Amino acid sequence: MTDIAHHLGIAKRTAYQYLSHPFFPEHQPYTRKVPTVIEPYKDYLYQEWMAGRQNSYCTKYRDALIGHKSIKCVKTNDLDAETVAVLETLPRLEQLQISHRRIPSSLNLAGLSSCRYVMLNDVRQLESLDIVANMPSLECLFVRGPKTLDLEALSTLNLRELAMWCFFPWTEMDPLFSNTKLEYLCLGGIKPAPEDCGRFRDLKHLEQIEFNSSSHPFDFYARMDSVLSQRVDRNWRLLVRLAEECSVHPGHPLLQASGSRQRPFCELCSPKRLEKLAVCYASLTGVPLPVPKVESEQFGMSKDGKHYRFFT
Repeated sequence: MTDIAHHLGIAKRTAYQYLSHPFFPEHQPYTRKVPTVIEPYKDYLYQEWMAGRQNSYCTKYRDALIGHKSIKCVKTNDLDAETVAVLETLPRLEQLQISHRRIPSSLNLAGLSSCRYVMLNDVRQLESLDIVANMPSLECLFVRGPKTLDLEALSTLNLRELAMWCFFPWTEMDPLFSNTKLEYLCLGGIKPAPEDCGRFRDLKHLEQIEFNSSSHPFDFYARMDSVLSQRVDRNWRLLVRLAEECSVHPGHPLLQASGSRQRPFCELCSPKRLEKLAVCYASLTGVPLPVPKVESEQFGMSKDGKHYRFFT
């Protein structure tokens, strides 16, 4: 019995049970069906998966895209000269999203004659915007990631919308103001000097502008208010009244000024602080600081959704 169990690789008791039966037991498959959480959604998930496969872009099969007339949007994380050559054959390509940390400096997308939207996301090692230089139809450009960036290529474009979440000196932003037809501008993470605010007057068609509301001092936003036209929508409010009430004066909401290191305060407890802000604003703009008397909206993005065109 021991030799049989050892030869078959089973326990001695199991071998004894097999031999004690009048016939040899056969393997019975497990037929009990265990329901899963996603069981009711399998058909829907399968349809969504198949729909995604039909509209996705895969580098492995990029040769099948050559000359395709219905593709309008391409998203890729692998960009090289061969891929650019394929993209240049797409006659209706309008939107290109690139997520690639290392983009070869020799690449250029000027051959994409119909492309209107370009999104460069997580391009941490991008050193210049030469990749989009001289693109004939480019209207909207989104850049996020690089710490140093040469913006000379902006002088070759005629953009309507520009969003840059980068970190580099403001002195290198001269080519920005050559795009006089800009309607939307987002400079998140970029810290221009207050004395440079006057250069925004060159953007005559500007309708919406956004900064990181916690990166600049109060006087910067005061200067920007004096420069920008009243029709320009902005994502900051110089002074807002919060929903939070003062602990010393119940029923009296707190105030908060826009800018770095600005904490909520009570105008009854800290009248000198409000007076200091009012003097600063009046000296820069020539008009008194508007103090909200009722609850105002919080800091936030514009509700018209215009800057989300990069993702549509």
